[in-house]
Amino acid sequence: MYVQVQAARSAAYYAAWVIASTTLKEQRVGALALAQGLDSLRTAAAEGIQLHGGVGFTWEHAAQLYFKRAAGDELLFGPVHRLRAHAADAARLFDTLDTFDTFDTGEVAV
Repeated sequence: MYVQVQAARSAAYYAAWVIASTTLKEQRVGALALAQGLDSLRTAAAEGIQLHGGVGFTWEHAAQLYFKRAAGDELLFGPVHRLRAHAADAARLFDTLDTFDTFDTGEVAV
């Protein structure tokens, strides 16, 4: 859980640095930072509920607020897999026409 939170923090710092230092606003960096943050928030909130047991999801403890916030943020920003897919499409990771040269024989050269 700690590693996920630190990875989300590093991704947010990197996204802020990229947007501040370049003239080209990179959407995929922000989407990846948001996806990492949402994923770590969801995991940390669920682990907090699990750690505190039954009292974690009642009104007596604030852990339920973090869990509900994580669920609401996922509804607001969309699922994490869609954010990562959007960033992959923006980076053209799975676009094979630009990556490989095809010959008439059907062979692929890298």
